[in-house]
Amino acid sequence: MREVEDIRKDLLEIFGRVLQRPAIPPEVSFFDLGGSSLAAIQIAAMVEERYGIPMDVIEVFETKGLEDLSLKVHSRLA
Repeated sequence: MREVEDIRKDLLEIFGRVLQRPAIPPEVSFFDLGGSSLAAIQIAAMVEERYGIPMDVIEVFETKGLEDLSLKVHSRLA
């Protein structure tokens, strides 16, 4: 099973690539990072592809930060 820290690093990479930001503070919400509906769709698809788990776009919208989303992914992999 993957560790939460590894998942967080992966998500930092995904968010950075999609949102075109070099640094993503882990406690900042998706919308506060400038996220859009298209970006949420891309992030959800990339998470599904990388981890082989379902990820709803709503979950990306509702995330309180990368820590929150990292824990959700980790729990689904358990």
